[in-house]
Amino acid sequence: LSKTVGETVYLIWCGFAGVLFCVVDVCLMYRVLPEVESEEAQFWIAVANGALFIAFLLGLNFNINAAIYGTTFFVGYWMSFLKPPSGEDMVQDVSATMHAALQELSSCLVGSLCCFLCVMFPFPLLAITQAQDTAIELV
Repeated sequence: LSKTVGETVYLIWCGFAGVLFCVVDVCLMYRVLPEVESEEAQFWIAVANGALFIAFLLGLNFNINAAIYGTTFFVGYWMSFLKPPSGEDMVQDVSATMHAALQELSSCLVGSLCCFLCVMFPFPLLAITQAQDTAIELV
């Protein structure tokens, strides 16, 4: 939550964007990289993917919320991808991981909605109202 509705919406969007970037990258990582034949090549491609993802979030001057949320959610999936289960468990692990990533995205949406509702009720904290109150105090 922030001081005004506009700031809260901006922070909600930034946090959601970070989680969305994470989910998209995790989906690509789990769908594309298992097609690589060599386990060693798959490992190094995954390491490069993780390094590029983190450099993407931190290097492109995103809001700190997007960087924190995206990195926090991504690192867990990245580590589980670098040390996957073997055999038949791998297929179950991929579907469970994809399901968990989509659940995190939906939980981010629900949390964002709760933040928005908290800042809107019992009355919205609009920046224009604060500006009008400050103007009345100055006059």
